[in-house]
Amino acid sequence: MGNRELLITAGVIAIVGLLLSNAVNLLAEYARTRYANSFAHWLRVRLLRRMASQPYSYFLQRNSGDLLRKIMGDVSNYTSSVLLPLLDSIARALTAALLLATLFLVQPVIALFAALGLGTYYFTIFRLLSRKRQEISQGLRTAFGGSFCDAQQMLGGIKPIKVHRAEEHFLSRFAGHSAVVAQ
Repeated sequence: MGNRELLITAGVIAIVGLLLSNAVNLLAEYARTRYANSFAHWLRVRLLRRMASQPYSYFLQRNSGDLLRKIMGDVSNYTSSVLLPLLDSIARALTAALLLATLFLVQPVIALFAALGLGTYYFTIFRLLSRKRQEISQGLRTAFGGSFCDAQQMLGGIKPIKVHRAEEHFLSRFAGHSAVVAQ
């Protein structure tokens, strides 16, 4: 096998490896996001359930807006500001190390062509998926708004809800919307 054939073979192997790496990254990103959203759903439902189990006097001493902020805002902030970046950093560091090792094993010319190819690949994928991303984003906003509304209705009308023991009705409505966000 001559130098040219070896170079072409190594280039093809590197490109296939990078494409496989991207596919694995996509699946890992999906898994990370799904895990973080499921954790946020579990935490929101648990917080609202715990608040709903408190006696009425608990709600007399607290502002329902503050309770709502804790359930919806703080959990979302934790998920988006702490959990997802942490999971993302771990995955990116591992991916970067593997990519750098692969690129340095191959000649620099191939690394340049791989960078151009990957840049084109990413640009194309992001352009193709932008409409789907917008549709999903709108669905998430609707579901998050439903969760917010259900929690607000429950906390705003806590006295009649406690009197009529209707906590489970509101909790199930809230959990339904929150589960859509977790998907």
